[in-house]
Amino acid sequence: MSSPHAASAPAFAEDSAYAARVRLWAGHAPEAAAAMRARVAEERAGRFLLPGCEGRPLFAGAPPSWKDNPTPAADKEWIWELNRHLHWPRMLRVATLDGDEWLPAQVLEEWLDWIDACPRPDWEDNPRSIRAAFDAPTPWRTLEVGIRLERSWPEVWEALANEPLLSPAARGRILGAVREHGLVLATIPPRLWPDADHNHYLSENAGLLRLALEFAELPEAPAWREHAWREIGRCIEAQFTPDGGHIEGCPHYHAVSLRTVAGVLLLARRHGLAPAASWRARLEGALAYALHSLRPTGVNVPWGDSDATAEGPAGAALLAACALERFDELPWLRELVGPAAWRAAVADSLWFVPDPGEWLRQLEALPAATAGLAAEPVRVHWQRQLGQVMFRNGWSREAASVFFACRTPVKNGHAHIDPAGFDYCAFGRALVVDPGRYTYREGADRHAFKSAAYHNTVTIDDRDPFAYVGTWEFGPQRAGDLVACSSGPGRQAARSEQQNFAPATHRRIITLEAASGALIISDVFLGLRREQTVQIWLHLDSTQVSLDGTVAETRDAGRANVCVAGDPALTLTTLPGRVSERMDEARPSVRIRFSDAGGGVVRRYVTRLLPRPAAS
Repeated sequence: MSSPHAASAPAFAEDSAYAARVRLWAGHAPEAAAAMRARVAEERAGRFLLPGCEGRPLFAGAPPSWKDNPTPAADKEWIWELNRHLHWPRMLRVATLDGDEWLPAQVLEEWLDWIDACPRPDWEDNPRSIRAAFDAPTPWRTLEVGIRLERSWPEVWEALANEPLLSPAARGRILGAVREHGLVLATIPPRLWPDADHNHYLSENAGLLRLALEFAELPEAPAWREHAWREIGRCIEAQFTPDGGHIEGCPHYHAVSLRTVAGVLLLARRHGLAPAASWRARLEGALAYALHSLRPTGVNVPWGDSDATAEGPAGAALLAACALERFDELPWLRELVGPAAWRAAVADSLWFVPDPGEWLRQLEALPAATAGLAAEPVRVHWQRQLGQVMFRNGWSREAASVFFACRTPVKNGHAHIDPAGFDYCAFGRALVVDPGRYTYREGADRHAFKSAAYHNTVTIDDRDPFAYVGTWEFGPQRAGDLVACSSGPGRQAARSEQQNFAPATHRRIITLEAASGALIISDVFLGLRREQTVQIWLHLDSTQVSLDGTVAETRDAGRANVCVAGDPALTLTTLPGRVSERMDEARPSVRIRFSDAGGGVVRRYVTRLLPRPAAS
């Protein structure tokens, strides 16, 4: 239905608890409400901004063609994200604010159309049939089944619950579809993820738990609740390390998984389910990771398949703080992400907390600034099981920070080919950066953004430490780890060692100097053949780069810059690059490459990164 807004239409859901939450949300973050109105204006006309559309909305139909893919490269993510139905809650929130009766009717029309157009697939009891039905680019991939019941469908059901347009026949059809979802979630994901060690399985069980609790009239609900609660416990134990990091090692998926767990705990609290005591230590570590994996600029370090955004870690940390009733990190989080991102994250959290008014009062009681706090968070955060360390010389937005990591074999395809890589910020700017993820589509872009030559790491004979096979697959890997971490007067340091160039060994020591924020990189190569060549790669988030011998310097007016001084024995060249902060978006950059022409069996090279603030 594409009817225009009717100013005289009766207010939608104006007196419900749902409407009260919508008004509280919009009042707390009016800019978020304005952005949602603009997005809904496109979505009500059948135009969607989803992965694969290259930054411009594409027409999907009204109602959408749920199985068709209009993206230029047939990006599978389009099908999956469209079928999460996350635009329906947006439509209903806008309808509530504007008294628009046409949007609820459109949501219901789309919901019933989806039920008719996308029946649950049949399957045979074998892995090939199960993967074809539930792990393919269709509306019924199990992750989307879980997300629909974790996020979108329950909110839509609540919003429409007392509306006359939701007839008994429509209610019956929807409840039948919900039950079909439950049957899938209870049966298929355990076959796909028997070790409970993937973020998909966590979301799938979160969806099953919410279904069981909020559609308790379904006959299977008690059994599904028991199953989902047990499996969520397995997910926490399998997916969050003893230090608290998510095993995939990507800040983005860490935030996604922490947010899911926190939402589950808040939902469980409302329904009288008590979490195991053993979960708390891991989740406290996960909350700390969400804070420390932020650049001083307030966005995620885009390590692996991650974006450089504030909303993921901020939203996850807020919900985790509420679930754990632990607020020590929040003033520092608020200061890093800045007022706009903080307001947006707080507003979003209102959809998950049991008592939004009380939650806002708790947040308003936080210290107004970090300057008066007795103690700041530690400046070194070592995730030992992930082979990651995060340094910073302070907790202001002007601080210097380093995210340094080495862990091979990698956990899964969300990793990139960057053992001993790092990300570096100083004086309010990301200077030498991880490039982000850009796309999941197979092809040259995916290969480039995952390659060693796009990261701040090393190659030998211009060969990656291990082979790129496909968007989710790598070749064999050898051992690599972050083996030491120390903090002393005036500096912080960590050392990695990897065998991926065997028989050669690569060792890297990174040292952050506290006073200046300078970064010193020492690379040692052992067991080389004399004819082998070594390359040291650095990715500069700038296109204004000058060279002088083995010195490269960014020269961006009005911004912080960095001078990179390489070993005089090496040759310095530049290559074009790209940096991506969000899926489907990228901007040009410059990569620099220090290389030798062969040499001894043991070689040591030192690279110095010297930042300077914008005013100098």
